[in-house]
Amino acid sequence: MLKNEKGSVLKTLVIVIGALIALALVGFIVLVAIELISPDEQTAEELVEEPIVEVAEPTAEEVSATTTNGNNTFTEPGYGYTISYPQHWIYEKDDSNSVIFSGPEGTDEYYTTVTVQTLFSTEAGGNYSNLDDIYQELYDQFDEMNGIFDLYEEDTHPYKGIRYPMIVFDTIYRLDGEDFWQYVILFERDQHAFHAVYYTVPLELIELSTDVFTEMLETFIFVPI
Repeated sequence: MLKNEKGSVLKTLVIVIGALIALALVGFIVLVAIELISPDEQTAEELVEEPIVEVAEPTAEEVSATTTNGNNTFTEPGYGYTISYPQHWIYEKDDSNSVIFSGPEGTDEYYTTVTVQTLFSTEAGGNYSNLDDIYQELYDQFDEMNGIFDLYEEDTHPYKGIRYPMIVFDTIYRLDGEDFWQYVILFERDQHAFHAVYYTVPLELIELSTDVFTEMLETFIFVPI
């Protein structure tokens, strides 16, 4: 039953992400694979011939477009992006340049989170040379928790005429006796920084906030860090 539910959610994400690409605003190409592909089979750099350039400042129209249907917009400087989130949701920041969005405490939505993390390259004083470095670190962490992987895809994310390297994967893991599903999108935005977007949900609540997650992805816009 849980496997069927999980498959249904993955199909929903593929349909929504494909629609975003057609709109040429924010596109995410996700092809569901049954077997996990080894992360060292192909690097993200091989997928893109165009050089990665600095991200341009968004127009006023783009920023205002992130505030729709009464939603709030996260626009704090230094994080490198803006993103819209439901008005009744809350967010917390931590020391790892992560912003964790969730429903209000005391509701089931509080346990379904959308996290956006900004990571810096070795060139900018960080720990990562490329997306594969980030993926391998996350893979090792989930592997230690006996995580189960059934999706891995390398592709590119089109934005403002530039295609940015992207890795998508998911895993089911157990924490404190409870099973969780995590869906992860890794972006290489330029030579200085990367973004990681995580949708994390208890397996029994897997469909609860899927619509919120996909709607938030529609509003995700790069801005200078």
